[in-house]
Amino acid sequence: MAGKTILICPLDWGLGHGSRCIPLIKAFLQQGHQVIIAADKGPAALLKGAFPDLKHVTFPGLEIRYPENGNFAAYMMKTTPALIRQTALEEEFVGRLVQEYGIDVVISDNRYGARCKSVKSIFITHQLFVRGTPWTRWLEPVMKQMTWHYIRKFDACWVPDFESTPNLSGSLAHGSDLPLHNTRYIGPLSRFGLVSEENPEIEIPDLLAVLSGPEPQRSMLEKIIVEQSIQYNIRTTIIQGKPGEGASTIEKGIQKIPHLSDGKLKYLLKRCSKLICRSGYSTLMDIQHTGTPALLIPTPGQTEQEYLARLYAERGWYSWRSQKALDLKRDLAGVREYHPPCLISDVNLGTLI
Repeated sequence: MAGKTILICPLDWGLGHGSRCIPLIKAFLQQGHQVIIAADKGPAALLKGAFPDLKHVTFPGLEIRYPENGNFAAYMMKTTPALIRQTALEEEFVGRLVQEYGIDVVISDNRYGARCKSVKSIFITHQLFVRGTPWTRWLEPVMKQMTWHYIRKFDACWVPDFESTPNLSGSLAHGSDLPLHNTRYIGPLSRFGLVSEENPEIEIPDLLAVLSGPEPQRSMLEKIIVEQSIQYNIRTTIIQGKPGEGASTIEKGIQKIPHLSDGKLKYLLKRCSKLICRSGYSTLMDIQHTGTPALLIPTPGQTEQEYLARLYAERGWYSWRSQKALDLKRDLAGVREYHPPCLISDVNLGTLI
């Protein structure tokens, strides 16, 4: 069904929701569809850089800052009323865009309100079963019902993972029941799948750190890596996850690069021997594609990332360490003992739209 006008709406909590939309957008364009991107903050900058010729609209959203104490569950409970109000505002905003641009299909990556009753609306998520902390585990059934209430307002749900085993999301997206009868496992989405490597013309470092996620935890991890890299004399390059911000710097053997194109980052990931990164799902899909040995550092308090880090360590794919316990000299020594499989191929949407 070529010739559709598709609106892409990624959540703006870090870069991941935007980066995994990149292979989708490329596939849609190859199929002859028109794509309009509605995003904000980091994902907006990322997608503008990747698709400068497309129509871009700012999607107004909440300012989410992860608490410094890592108590994200308490923060989210406090923020829930604002998130519910935001969902209603998102639906109104998308409705206006549908009318203004003649949208045929709305695709929301984890924006629960990015839908329109008059056109086909699709929800993308890898979290069908939200996990609580050890102290809020009893709330998981409530959280499931709440999230499924919103997912069921969409016409379809796409899960960026394999339906069978082995898969990448584990119990986050696999269970005995599903929110919609037409929930589809469309396969993992890595932004590197349809990208050729491009030499960034920088020296391959002893340690490559690829940072992502909301503040202040992103900056807190960067500070730890810089201090310990200097302390242990580790030649480190940090990709800061700040598209469109500033220039590269080198100080005391630490190179900081705000952002790299997908081709250049893929080149580095394919050649670096040690990587440190968050265990966000989009990041994991990317490093599964490149086969890079990695030390995973979950964002403190983000239960999804903590679960995935432990799951992948149990499988023997990657090592992991909590942010507060990180010691680069000790923790990097075991990275090469783990062996991640290469499970991801290029995205193939077929006739999903």
